[in-house]
Amino acid sequence: IQRGEPSVLSWVVRGATEVVISQGVGRVQSPGSRTVFPGTTVQYILTAVTAEGIFEARVDVIVRTQS
Repeated sequence: IQRGEPSVLSWVVRGATEVVISQGVGRVQSPGSRTVFPGTTVQYILTAVTAEGIFEARVDVIVRTQS
């Protein structure tokens, strides 16, 4: 994306007792989505706690500078 543009994070975690997303997003409900406006390239990490254990998912949002 270009700097200033939105990026939509969306997720579905079944059976989770807690779902947290890094980079200041915080605790979220599942299923869910969040629109973010990162100023630089960033990696978001979703951490989910379930009866089976703790799971992580990662996504990079690449922010390009306008030329």
